[in-house]
Formats: sequence, C-alpha cells, structure tokens
Amino acid sequence: MEEVFVFIVFAAAVFYVIRMVFHAFFSKSNAGCAKGCGSCQTTIPTFSDDLPQPNAKS
Repeated sequence: MEEVFVFIVFAAAVFYVIRMVFHAFFSKSNAGCAKGCGSCQTTIPTFSDDLPQPNAKS
C-alpha cells in the first residue's frame, strides 16, 4: 500500500513538472514566465524622461 501511495505522489510531481515546462515554452500569454499571472516584468523601464536635464551653457 505504501508503494502505491509513493507512486501516486511521484506521478503527480512528474505531471506538475511537465506541465510547468510545457507552459513555459508553449504558453500564449505575454507574461514572460510560466506562471502566466502577468506580474513578471518583460521590459526594462526607461526613466530618462523623468530625469531633469542639466542646464546647457553655451
């Protein structure tokens, strides 16, 4: 009986890993990671518009 329980837990873990790998490569979301929640940052923000420009002295 213990062997059956261990096999079920092992099979569930293998299924979970295969599912995560599948979603990481074949997901249709643009989240950038396997979770698909959209919280992952896919681009680096640029803050050059927010920074004050130095006064140009000619």
